[in-house]
Amino acid sequence: IMENNVFENNARNVVEIQQFTVNKDTILDPKAEYFMNIITINAGATLQISPGTIINLSNKGEIKVNGNLEAIGTGSNKIIIRPVNTAEKWGNIIFTNSTSTLEYVNITGGNYGSKSEGMLWMKNSNVTLNNVSLIDARRPGGMIYSKDSKLKMTDSQISWSTPKESNSWAIDGINLNGGYLYLNNTTFNQMDRGIELYNLSTIEIENMTLGHFTNISDLNWWPVNAIDI
Repeated sequence: IMENNVFENNARNVVEIQQFTVNKDTILDPKAEYFMNIITINAGATLQISPGTIINLSNKGEIKVNGNLEAIGTGSNKIIIRPVNTAEKWGNIIFTNSTSTLEYVNITGGNYGSKSEGMLWMKNSNVTLNNVSLIDARRPGGMIYSKDSKLKMTDSQISWSTPKESNSWAIDGINLNGGYLYLNNTTFNQMDRGIELYNLSTIEIENMTLGHFTNISDLNWWPVNAIDI
């Protein structure tokens, strides 16, 4: 355990940690840029990520949220979660029995980890995403997989920057396997299906139009009667 330490005259003001385990409430200081492999937030603990914090995750790196994640940026000082190397992909943010909130966060270049269904993967969790950009998850695979969870998305976007290659894999923005989804002013771009609902999933929408779905190759949502816009 290291506390209240000062490191000066560094070649780079960064923190490099392979395995970072959170056992008690912890705040990441944005003064340093973080290079990490595995972040594990244990049950009963909360990791707070401050505005302006940059987290670089290594190839197949993951954030395992068994406790709570509070990543709260601002419009002018966003939190960034991205790959260490743009040629590689990190893994997943995995929420299990978690209550977490992400605001003003840009998340790019994941979905190459232990879960192939989505860059954000959640089970039995309550996750709120406000002003969150989810960009360029590894294909094949979707952006968000939610099982028996409560997911709320407002003023956010799910997008790939390039068209999908022609193959048999179906790319979803959100795959909801049971649970609840709330969408408010959230855009979907460059995928086969924006939203897929299974196993008695329920959805509620506000401020959503057909214009929120662009470059969708198959269906904006499935089943087709799930949403009335």
